[in-house]
Formats: sequence, structure tokens, C-alpha cells
Amino acid sequence: MTLRSPLLIAATFLLTTSTIAQHVDPKNKELTHEKYEVWSIAPVHLFESCIGTSISYERGIDAGGIVTYMLQAMGGVDLTKKYASNRATEDPIIFIMPGLKFYPTTRLGHTKYAVGPSLVIGAGQASDYSSYYPSDRVGTRFLLGIMVNNSLNYQFGQRVYLGIDYGLGFSYIDKSRGVNSGVNLLNQLAFRMGYRF
Repeated sequence: MTLRSPLLIAATFLLTTSTIAQHVDPKNKELTHEKYEVWSIAPVHLFESCIGTSISYERGIDAGGIVTYMLQAMGGVDLTKKYASNRATEDPIIFIMPGLKFYPTTRLGHTKYAVGPSLVIGAGQASDYSSYYPSDRVGTRFLLGIMVNNSLNYQFGQRVYLGIDYGLGFSYIDKSRGVNSGVNLLNQLAFRMGYRF
């Protein structure tokens, strides 16, 4: 194999990618780029020891169809202390996760894989129930971290969107009731359904 063959393959891939991501407007015959906006909801979203529901918005930001911006918001309950000291409690918590997604073979098509980083910001309630204390101790929790997400998307026709997201990362700050536990493992799993505009 000569040096010419890999260059020819790379050039063919780049030309194909740009051609797929663009189309000609039949009215003015000008080259335009396909719009990509997806609103989705995850009825079941697992994050650390939390379970909840999330909504997300994704939008294409480049003409080649490779990069998108994504914003997720999740609301749920932390079940860590649910059965501590024979008490039943569920601490409410909210996570905001802005990030980017990179589609190696562009975002166009029915089944697509994407990977990308996201910032994780969490805030909620932190409870401490123990038989050593005569009363319940309730405070606040703040979390800041980063995560790498892997996504597999499937699109029915032009509008219906289905996806599964799995993320793995670390927290830099995880402060509960004034005590920072520092670096902890973060992970998430979400099943999404949505609509593409």
C-alpha cells in the first residue's frame, strides 16, 4: 500500500461527511446546513445512589454534523440514608449537566454513537440519622465534578428519538453538611425518548 491510498481514503471520508451534512435549498439553490435540535426526557435516570427523572436539550453547533451542545437537568432523590437507624428518608437533589457530544461518523443517520465531556453541578439536601444523636440532623449538599458520557442514539424517521446514555467521572467537590468528602466516583445511566425539530 502506498502513501496515496490512505490519503485518498481520508479525502473521500471528509468529502462524504460534508456532503451528507449539507443540502441545497430548492428555492434559492444555496447551500444550507441541516438543523439538529432534540428535546428528550428520561423517565428513569440513575445517578450515583440517586434515582429520578431528567430532561435534556441537544443542538448541533457545527456545519459538519460532528459536534453538538447538550444540557441536562435531573431531579431525584438520594437513597443513601433511606434505612439508616431504622428511619425512612429520601434526600431531594438536583443536577445540572452542560456538555458537548462528538459524533465520529456525524449525527446524521438512524443509529449513531457519541462521546463527550460534561460538567456536573449538584445541589440538594443531606441528612444524617444516627442512634447517637437525639434528633435528626439535616443540612445541604453541593457537588461539582466532570464526567465523560457515551451515548447510543436511534432515530425513527425524521422526528422520533430514542437514546441511552452512560457516564463515568469524578467529583472535585462533594460537600455534605459542611464536610467535603473530596474526590468520589460519579456514574449515570439514562434511557431517553424525545422529539427532533
